[in-house]
Amino acid sequence: MKKELPGGYELDDSAARIDVAEVWRFLSKESYWAKGRPYETQKQLVQAANRVVGLYHENRQIGFARTVSDGIAIASRLTGKKPLTWVGKHSKLGELVGRTVHDAIKRSLALQNSLTPLGQCSALVHIERFGAGRQSMIEGVDSFLSAEEGQLFRDNFVAIDRDPITVAAVVALVHLRDNLSWGIVPESCWREILFSYGAQLSMGVSGKVDRGLQYRTQLASEGHGTDNPSFLRLIYHAMAVGFRDKWT
Repeated sequence: MKKELPGGYELDDSAARIDVAEVWRFLSKESYWAKGRPYETQKQLVQAANRVVGLYHENRQIGFARTVSDGIAIASRLTGKKPLTWVGKHSKLGELVGRTVHDAIKRSLALQNSLTPLGQCSALVHIERFGAGRQSMIEGVDSFLSAEEGQLFRDNFVAIDRDPITVAAVVALVHLRDNLSWGIVPESCWREILFSYGAQLSMGVSGKVDRGLQYRTQLASEGHGTDNPSFLRLIYHAMAVGFRDKWT
């Protein structure tokens, strides 16, 4: 879009018309905020910007502006006696830029897929990648309970699934499972570690912190394996053990 101005001046937002060499010459040699900038960087800035505007007089470019949304360079206002010309991670401006990007990403993820601390406070969320779903999780826990206990669990599923202590215990089990698969924790330690942490999950569900040894013994009697279905079965078993004991 072109706009005629008084005195023979003209504004034009055509990127193809921008005299990149002249813009680079001024910025790299005369400006304080981009002195020494490489030509290729300036070329990328012009090409990547969402919009550029040139000011022309008698068809010669004498001014330039662009949107700061290219991810390559930024500009800052002159504050105090010393201009802010550096945005390294240990500079004040760099910290502000980093904080802004961090906050923007958090808000974007929250809007896009509810990726928030509250949204992640769910036992199910952390075991979905092993093949768990809401219905399969309910059925898995229910398989270790009586019909009456199973109905009670279904009625209280959301409260148990989102209980912070229960979630923390499931997260710890998932972390250990990952370390086993990566070879950090030797497989010879699997039963000892997983049953102990499974007992922690049972205690989290029941609220009875003095039953750890008893819960561990119950979990070990089942003989869970190391594959994904067996890992989920261990979690369901641990939740059932704690849930059953919660009401006794």
